[in-house]
Amino acid sequence: MVLILNPFVSPDKNTLLKEVLGIDIGGKYKIICSTGKQFRDTSPENLAISLMLYCEANHYKYIGIENIDLLSANNTDTRKLLTVIERVSRQYHTKIIRVDPMKTSKICHRCHTEANKSRTTNNVFFCIFCNLKVSSDYNASINIRQRAIDCISG
Repeated sequence: MVLILNPFVSPDKNTLLKEVLGIDIGGKYKIICSTGKQFRDTSPENLAISLMLYCEANHYKYIGIENIDLLSANNTDTRKLLTVIERVSRQYHTKIIRVDPMKTSKICHRCHTEANKSRTTNNVFFCIFCNLKVSSDYNASINIRQRAIDCISG
């Protein structure tokens, strides 16, 4: 009898909570992390390296990012930055998990509800159901992180 084992065993969700970082790109060369940490730089290369060093120092093995191929907007700065992040991540042995970007900034990360009136401005997310008020990019980064965890854990 031949037993075939799956060489990739997905970690449990408790382990993933410590190993996955979600990021959102907030404008030209600005990264907002699901931890609240923000990075800004004029060079996509420097920004990507700063992100990888942060991941290395905090033992993040995975970075959840929006799958820009599914975005309708063709923002060249965002595309360029994410391309550099993916390239640099290979040098740091950090895995990139691309997630569906649909409604990451419109769904409340706390109560998981969606309301069209949740965003009061471009930068502020206010949930009319649970009264959460945070940066819309920070809210999106947490939703991206959760989607990455769901992708990994199956």
